[in-house]
Amino acid sequence: MRDYRNFSYHPDYGYELYKNGTLEHNSRSVVGAACFAQVFNLFYGQNDVIFKGIDKAQNLSALELQFEAVDGSGIHNERIFEPTSAERTESQYGANPSQAEQFMCKIKQIIDALDPELGEKIEKDGNKFAAPDFEGFIMLLKRYLDKRIGTQTQIKLIPTKGSYVGFPSYVAALSRDGAIYMTTKVIGENLTLSTKETNAIENAKNAKPTDMRSRDNELDDLNDDFSIGNKKDDIDDDLPFG
Repeated sequence: MRDYRNFSYHPDYGYELYKNGTLEHNSRSVVGAACFAQVFNLFYGQNDVIFKGIDKAQNLSALELQFEAVDGSGIHNERIFEPTSAERTESQYGANPSQAEQFMCKIKQIIDALDPELGEKIEKDGNKFAAPDFEGFIMLLKRYLDKRIGTQTQIKLIPTKGSYVGFPSYVAALSRDGAIYMTTKVIGENLTLSTKETNAIENAKNAKPTDMRSRDNELDDLNDDFSIGNKKDDIDDDLPFG
């Protein structure tokens, strides 16, 4: 057993995560690098973090936000993929926001949390905050948010596929008259968990750990998930909001 900050872990075959002296999570079936990655990753719930930067995800059409726990106990890299549709969909409960609308609502929350002044300017004159394509949009966002590296905030993480965590996928809904509104807050101060999010976390805590040794490509998956792109395209230095 080895100790690191508030973690106790077996580097070769599992880990135990303690928070304030209480066992929060453990697994005896995670091996090698997979164990190391999961030990130092932030876990579900509300996390007090420091914003560390934004980049284009390597080999993916996605932006990647980097956060580190305030106490240095873990990290989280949140990927937000380029929307592929601007069309609203229908379900048994009625109309749903499009992928593009969900994406922009999430981006709005990120900007409002990290740079409220920029958020206000976009509210007043959002047409100035534009780019020719998705990669250009990431670089534009990076020009602004890189100035906010070191900002302390909170992020909400819930269980996703496998043993990973991330922002809730859907943050907005449509009213009966078609107006879009936020249904959950994923970044900012005083975050709360909805009943659905709380249930998802409890289910994950009680779930039987996955034996990652049965997945031949586990280390390749982890290598992809923890990489950060370095490509930077040229963008006009004259930013619309100074």
